[in-house]
Amino acid sequence: MTQSLMSIGWMLLALVLSASIGLERQIRGKSAGIRTQAIVGLTACLMMLISKYGFSDILVDGITRYDPKEDGRERRGRKSRWQDRK
Repeated sequence: MTQSLMSIGWMLLALVLSASIGLERQIRGKSAGIRTQAIVGLTACLMMLISKYGFSDILVDGITRYDPKEDGRERRGRKSRWQDRK
């Protein structure tokens, strides 16, 4: 099965499960019914898929090519551009 078909399958599963939670809430008369729960569940699934597969260009053979901590180290010793102006 290809990567895109697996992702679509996970998203459909998240949609069905979260909509069933929303249906149960709507039957009991609580707020956040089918639509809200479906949107929240589908968005959560999409964010997880993006975080899992969306950064494959940064990781090559288990080696990280970008270290976000280095940005903070570079700027720590410098003044900001607004502090330099007087």
